[in-house]
Amino acid sequence: MFDTLQEFLTKSQDSLDQMDLDVIALEQNPLDPSALSSMFAIMHSIKAAARVHGLSSIESVAHAGEGLLDKLRSGTHSPNEEITRLLLDLADGIREQVELAATSDNEEADYSKLISRLKLTSAPTEVAQPVDSVVEEVEDEPVVIELDDEMKEVLKDFLQESYENLDRVDSELIELEEQPNNREMLSSIFRSMHTIKGTCGFFGFDKLEKVTHIGENLLVKLRDGEYSMTEEIANGCWRW
Repeated sequence: MFDTLQEFLTKSQDSLDQMDLDVIALEQNPLDPSALSSMFAIMHSIKAAARVHGLSSIESVAHAGEGLLDKLRSGTHSPNEEITRLLLDLADGIREQVELAATSDNEEADYSKLISRLKLTSAPTEVAQPVDSVVEEVEDEPVVIELDDEMKEVLKDFLQESYENLDRVDSELIELEEQPNNREMLSSIFRSMHTIKGTCGFFGFDKLEKVTHIGENLLVKLRDGEYSMTEEIANGCWRW
Protein backbone atom coordinates (compact mmCIF):
# COMPACT_ATOMS: atom_id res chain seq x y z
CA MET A 1 0.00 0.00 0.00
CA PHE A 2 2.81 2.42 0.85
CA ASP A 3 4.56 1.80 -2.48
CA THR A 4 1.29 2.37 -4.32
CA LEU A 5 0.67 5.59 -2.40
CA GLN A 6 4.17 6.83 -3.16
CA GLU A 7 3.62 6.09 -6.84
CA PHE A 8 0.38 8.09 -6.76
CA LEU A 9 2.08 11.05 -5.08
CA THR A 10 4.94 11.03 -7.59
CA LYS A 11 2.67 10.74 -10.62
CA SER A 12 0.43 13.49 -9.25
CA GLN A 13 3.36 15.93 -9.24
CA ASP A 14 4.10 15.07 -12.89
CA SER A 15 0.43 15.51 -13.79
CA LEU A 16 0.29 18.90 -12.07
CA ASP A 17 3.36 20.03 -14.04
CA GLN A 18 1.43 19.09 -17.18
CA MET A 19 -1.55 21.06 -15.90
CA ASP A 20 0.60 24.21 -15.72
CA LEU A 21 1.31 23.76 -19.42
CA ASP A 22 -2.37 23.16 -20.15
CA VAL A 23 -3.33 26.41 -18.38
CA ILE A 24 -0.93 28.36 -20.61
CA ALA A 25 -2.26 26.61 -23.71
CA LEU A 26 -5.80 27.54 -22.61
CA GLU A 27 -4.78 31.15 -22.03
CA GLN A 28 -3.27 31.38 -25.50
CA ASN A 29 -6.25 29.72 -27.20
CA PRO A 30 -9.42 29.61 -25.06
CA LEU A 31 -11.35 27.90 -27.87
CA ASP A 32 -9.08 24.84 -27.96
CA PRO A 33 -10.83 22.01 -26.04
CA SER A 34 -7.74 19.78 -25.76
CA ALA A 35 -6.24 21.69 -22.80
CA LEU A 36 -9.54 21.54 -20.90
CA SER A 37 -9.90 17.82 -21.61
CA SER A 38 -6.36 17.19 -20.39
CA MET A 39 -6.89 19.13 -17.14
CA PHE A 40 -10.25 17.46 -16.53
CA ALA A 41 -8.64 14.03 -16.95
CA ILE A 42 -5.86 15.00 -14.51
CA MET A 43 -8.34 16.18 -11.85
CA HIS A 44 -10.52 13.11 -12.32
CA SER A 45 -7.55 10.74 -11.95
CA ILE A 46 -6.23 12.54 -8.86
CA LYS A 47 -9.70 12.57 -7.28
CA ALA A 48 -10.22 8.85 -7.86
CA ALA A 49 -6.76 7.86 -6.56
CA ALA A 50 -7.11 10.17 -3.54
CA ARG A 51 -10.37 8.43 -2.63
CA VAL A 52 -8.71 5.00 -2.82
CA HIS A 53 -5.92 6.13 -0.47
CA GLY A 54 -8.22 7.93 1.95
CA LEU A 55 -6.82 11.41 1.17
CA SER A 56 -10.12 13.21 1.67
CA SER A 57 -8.74 16.76 1.45
CA ILE A 58 -7.08 16.11 -1.91
CA GLU A 59 -10.25 14.37 -3.11
CA SER A 60 -12.42 17.38 -2.12
CA VAL A 61 -10.21 19.94 -3.87
CA ALA A 62 -9.84 17.79 -6.99
CA HIS A 63 -13.61 17.26 -7.06
CA ALA A 64 -14.25 21.02 -6.93
CA GLY A 65 -11.64 21.58 -9.66
CA GLU A 66 -13.21 18.86 -11.76
CA GLY A 67 -16.58 20.62 -11.41
CA LEU A 68 -15.18 23.94 -12.65
CA LEU A 69 -13.41 22.25 -15.56
CA ASP A 70 -16.63 20.46 -16.50
CA LYS A 71 -18.39 23.83 -16.67
CA LEU A 72 -15.60 25.17 -18.86
CA ARG A 73 -15.84 22.15 -21.15
CA SER A 74 -19.62 22.45 -21.46
CA GLY A 75 -19.48 26.19 -22.19
CA THR A 76 -21.30 27.22 -19.00
CA HIS A 77 -18.16 29.13 -18.03
CA SER A 78 -15.63 30.70 -20.39
CA PRO A 79 -11.89 31.08 -19.71
CA ASN A 80 -10.71 34.50 -18.54
CA GLU A 81 -7.87 35.90 -16.41
CA GLU A 82 -9.68 35.12 -13.15
CA ILE A 83 -10.22 31.49 -14.11
CA THR A 84 -6.66 31.12 -15.42
CA ARG A 85 -5.32 32.31 -12.07
CA LEU A 86 -7.74 30.03 -10.24
CA LEU A 87 -6.63 26.98 -12.24
CA LEU A 88 -3.00 27.69 -11.33
CA ASP A 89 -4.03 28.09 -7.68
CA LEU A 90 -5.84 24.76 -7.97
CA ALA A 91 -2.67 23.03 -9.19
CA ASP A 92 -0.58 24.70 -6.48
CA GLY A 93 -3.09 23.77 -3.78
CA ILE A 94 -3.03 20.09 -4.70
CA ARG A 95 0.79 20.23 -4.94
CA GLU A 96 0.91 21.43 -1.34
CA GLN A 97 -1.49 18.69 -0.27
CA VAL A 98 0.51 16.02 -2.09
CA GLU A 99 3.74 17.20 -0.42
CA LEU A 100 1.99 17.18 2.96
CA ALA A 101 0.66 13.66 2.39
CA ALA A 102 4.14 12.49 1.41
CA THR A 103 5.69 13.73 4.66
CA SER A 104 3.00 13.04 7.27
CA ASP A 105 0.27 10.58 8.16
CA ASN A 106 -2.58 13.04 7.83
CA GLU A 107 -3.61 16.19 5.98
CA GLU A 108 -3.65 19.19 8.28
CA ALA A 109 -4.11 22.19 5.97
CA ASP A 110 -7.52 23.78 5.39
CA TYR A 111 -8.40 24.29 1.72
CA SER A 112 -12.04 25.29 2.23
CA LYS A 113 -11.43 28.79 0.81
CA LEU A 114 -9.95 27.36 -2.40
CA ILE A 115 -12.89 24.96 -2.72
CA SER A 116 -15.33 27.87 -2.25
CA ARG A 117 -13.57 29.87 -4.96
CA LEU A 118 -13.73 26.91 -7.34
CA LYS A 119 -17.46 26.48 -6.70
CA LEU A 120 -18.46 30.16 -6.71
CA THR A 121 -16.50 31.41 -9.72
CA SER A 122 -18.92 33.36 -11.88
CA ALA A 123 -19.28 32.71 -15.58
CA PRO A 124 -18.17 35.44 -17.99
CA THR A 125 -20.92 36.63 -20.31
CA GLU A 126 -18.82 36.41 -23.46
CA VAL A 127 -16.63 33.65 -24.82
CA ALA A 128 -12.98 34.69 -24.81
CA GLN A 129 -11.23 34.89 -28.18
CA PRO A 130 -7.90 33.30 -29.10
CA VAL A 131 -4.91 35.57 -28.57
CA ASP A 132 -4.13 35.87 -32.28
CA SER A 133 -7.65 37.06 -33.09
CA VAL A 134 -7.58 40.02 -30.69
CA VAL A 135 -4.06 41.33 -31.25
CA GLU A 136 -5.22 43.70 -33.98
CA GLU A 137 -7.86 45.19 -31.68
CA VAL A 138 -5.32 46.40 -29.10
CA GLU A 139 -4.70 50.12 -29.32
CA ASP A 140 -1.21 51.54 -29.26
CA GLU A 141 -2.03 54.29 -26.77
CA PRO A 142 -1.05 53.45 -23.17
CA VAL A 143 -3.76 52.98 -20.57
CA VAL A 144 -3.57 55.52 -17.75
CA ILE A 145 -5.16 54.47 -14.47
CA GLU A 146 -5.85 56.93 -11.66
CA LEU A 147 -5.36 55.22 -8.33
CA ASP A 148 -7.22 55.97 -5.14
CA ASP A 149 -5.61 55.35 -1.74
CA GLU A 150 -6.81 51.74 -1.62
CA MET A 151 -5.43 50.94 -5.07
CA LYS A 152 -2.14 52.61 -4.18
CA GLU A 153 -1.83 50.11 -1.34
CA VAL A 154 -2.61 47.28 -3.76
CA LEU A 155 0.10 48.57 -6.08
CA LYS A 156 2.55 48.84 -3.19
CA ASP A 157 1.80 45.22 -2.21
CA PHE A 158 2.28 44.11 -5.82
CA LEU A 159 5.66 45.80 -6.09
CA GLN A 160 6.82 44.35 -2.78
CA GLU A 161 5.65 40.86 -3.73
CA SER A 162 7.28 41.19 -7.15
CA TYR A 163 10.64 42.10 -5.59
CA GLU A 164 10.36 39.05 -3.34
CA ASN A 165 9.43 36.82 -6.28
CA LEU A 166 12.34 38.14 -8.34
CA ASP A 167 14.78 37.61 -5.47
CA ARG A 168 13.59 34.01 -5.31
CA VAL A 169 13.88 33.67 -9.10
CA ASP A 170 17.51 34.88 -8.88
CA SER A 171 18.31 32.09 -6.42
CA GLU A 172 16.41 29.52 -8.46
CA LEU A 173 18.23 30.51 -11.66
CA ILE A 174 21.54 29.82 -9.93
CA GLU A 175 20.30 26.37 -8.95
CA LEU A 176 18.88 25.83 -12.44
CA GLU A 177 22.30 26.41 -14.00
CA GLU A 178 23.56 23.50 -11.90
CA GLN A 179 20.43 21.38 -12.48
CA PRO A 180 19.16 22.36 -15.98
CA ASN A 181 16.62 19.51 -16.09
CA ASN A 182 14.98 20.31 -12.75
CA ARG A 183 11.29 20.57 -13.73
CA GLU A 184 10.22 21.59 -10.24
CA MET A 185 12.58 24.57 -10.36
CA LEU A 186 11.33 25.56 -13.82
CA SER A 187 7.73 25.30 -12.60
CA SER A 188 8.48 27.59 -9.65
CA ILE A 189 10.12 30.23 -11.85
CA PHE A 190 7.25 29.95 -14.31
CA ARG A 191 4.64 30.56 -11.61
CA SER A 192 6.52 33.66 -10.42
CA MET A 193 6.56 35.06 -13.97
CA HIS A 194 2.89 34.25 -14.49
CA THR A 195 1.88 35.99 -11.26
CA ILE A 196 3.78 39.14 -12.18
CA LYS A 197 2.38 39.11 -15.71
CA GLY A 198 -1.22 38.81 -14.54
CA THR A 199 -1.00 41.79 -12.19
CA CYS A 200 0.86 43.87 -14.78
CA GLY A 201 -2.14 43.51 -17.06
CA PHE A 202 -4.42 44.76 -14.29
CA PHE A 203 -2.35 47.93 -13.75
CA GLY A 204 -1.71 48.53 -17.45
CA PHE A 205 2.06 47.91 -17.25
CA ASP A 206 2.14 46.83 -20.88
CA LYS A 207 5.92 46.69 -21.40
CA LEU A 208 6.53 44.68 -18.24
CA GLU A 209 3.62 42.39 -19.11
CA LYS A 210 5.15 41.66 -22.53
CA VAL A 211 8.58 40.93 -21.04
CA THR A 212 7.16 38.50 -18.49
CA HIS A 213 5.00 36.89 -21.17
CA ILE A 214 8.08 36.22 -23.31
CA GLY A 215 9.90 34.82 -20.29
CA GLU A 216 6.88 32.67 -19.46
CA ASN A 217 6.84 31.18 -22.97
CA LEU A 218 10.57 30.45 -22.80
CA LEU A 219 10.13 28.63 -19.50
CA VAL A 220 7.31 26.54 -20.96
CA LYS A 221 9.60 25.44 -23.81
CA LEU A 222 12.39 24.61 -21.37
CA ARG A 223 10.06 22.63 -19.18
CA ASP A 224 8.50 20.86 -22.16
CA GLY A 225 11.92 19.81 -23.48
CA GLU A 226 11.72 21.89 -26.68
CA TYR A 227 14.74 23.91 -25.51
CA SER A 228 17.70 22.93 -23.35
CA MET A 229 19.30 25.30 -20.87
CA THR A 230 22.36 26.90 -22.45
CA GLU A 231 24.66 29.71 -21.39
CA GLU A 232 22.93 32.04 -23.86
CA ILE A 233 19.48 31.26 -22.44
CA ALA A 234 20.77 31.56 -18.86
CA ASN A 235 22.21 34.99 -19.63
CA GLY A 236 18.89 36.02 -21.18
CA CYS A 237 17.04 34.97 -18.04
CA TRP A 238 19.39 37.04 -15.87
CA ARG A 239 18.56 40.13 -17.97
CA TRP A 240 14.87 39.93 -17.00
